[in-house]
Amino acid sequence: MADEKTAVLAARVLSYLKRTSGKGSKPTDSETKAALAAFTLLSNSFPLEAKDPVKMFEKLIQLARGNPGLTRTELMDLEMLKLQSMMNKRAQMFDMLKSVMERYDATAKNVIQNIRG
Repeated sequence: MADEKTAVLAARVLSYLKRTSGKGSKPTDSETKAALAAFTLLSNSFPLEAKDPVKMFEKLIQLARGNPGLTRTELMDLEMLKLQSMMNKRAQMFDMLKSVMERYDATAKNVIQNIRG
């Protein structure tokens, strides 16, 4: 689990992003948790900035403004994070599909068993 400073920084970044986008000022609990997860992933991509909360905050603001000023390595790391996220979503989808198919199979077996008597 992330430390308290990281959680506070993630909440501040989220509040900043919500204010600048015009979508309110107080993030919900789920938004805060999502921001913390995103912050944790980004801190892995930007290890130099992750050591200094002010630098990380500035980097996140740059990303939010669409003016990232990222180095080639940082861009590649960011793309790898996106790819990793998509792969995780894909795995979740297949796990959910597997669960649905297993339930369908169990239900069909029960129906057949009840018919046989």
